Amino acid sequence: MVSILEITLLTGSVQHSATFCLITWVVARRGLTYPSMFNSLALIVTVVLESVLLGSDVSVGSLLGAFMIIVGLYAFLWGKGKEIQRQQQVPATTDVDRSKITDATSNGEGRTSRIDL
Repeated sequence: MVSILEITLLTGSVQHSATFCLITWVVARRGLTYPSMFNSLALIVTVVLESVLLGSDVSVGSLLGAFMIIVGLYAFLWGKGKEIQRQQQVPATTDVDRSKITDATSNGEGRTSRIDL
């Protein structure tokens, strides 16, 4: 017969492995700040599951904390979205052919000198 300790160790190791794989994937796709921002959602899940499964009361402080976590996460994602939009717009507006430079004395006509970068 399997003991509760063995089940706990098995589920803990599986959960830890899944979390490690998920965090590694997110870091590779989006960078280091995303996993740390989403770790705070575990507190909200803990409060909800504790209330549902164990029947404990949810305090006003827990609700206020959960609200603040959600607002902070939304602000972070909104700011990151704006930052990504700006990064995508910058290369399109500053695309300059740097292989040719026009001589200033020729008024933009005629002589061009080639510079290899």
